Amino acid sequence: MQDAFIHAFTAAGLVVHKTHGKHPKPRLASLVPLPAGITSDCEVLLVAVEGPVNPAEVPARVNPHLPDGLRIESAWSLPPGQAPPPPTLFARAEYEFHFGDTTSRAALEQHVAAFLARDDVRVPRRPTPTAPKVNVRPLVTALQVQDGHDGLTVVACLPLRTPDSIHPAQVAIALGISADGSLRIHRRAMLADMPREFRPFPLERRPTNG
Repeated sequence: MQDAFIHAFTAAGLVVHKTHGKHPKPRLASLVPLPAGITSDCEVLLVAVEGPVNPAEVPARVNPHLPDGLRIESAWSLPPGQAPPPPTLFARAEYEFHFGDTTSRAALEQHVAAFLARDDVRVPRRPTPTAPKVNVRPLVTALQVQDGHDGLTVVACLPLRTPDSIHPAQVAIALGISADGSLRIHRRAMLADMPREFRPFPLERRPTNG
């Protein structure tokens, strides 16, 4: 994904700064890396470009050069001398779990209720054979069935900060819902626990029902 954005910025006439040293790298990175196999429409990309740039013009200049599935919704510039925001800016994220058309609302709600009724639900922290098992129940701060754009979804609010962060796919395992290979996970929002006056760029606090 990084190569796609670097190519798009370059094609748009925006020169991306590089780091110093023997092996300089473009100063472009995701603030909160997206776990493998998950889609998103709320990512924050940090990029340093040369010269004065009007942030309002960046989406229109860069998007035509991005591949399908990638686009910039909006852009902001940091004041001179202000450090980039840390990854810990965002405390939690909302994820949508799409289990396919074969699972009914009643079945999803039953699995959600059973999960919420327990105090201890242990699964591996990551989808790897050697990952330690952790109790994911206290990490899921909200969980409910909702009507999505393309069918029923289970929406969960999960922590982003280590050491509490877990791979979202492990929550699907904890719920015990079989998706027969059709499970899709989408990150729809990242939530910041910061007063607005201290936020480095506009962020909306999205309420999560639970």
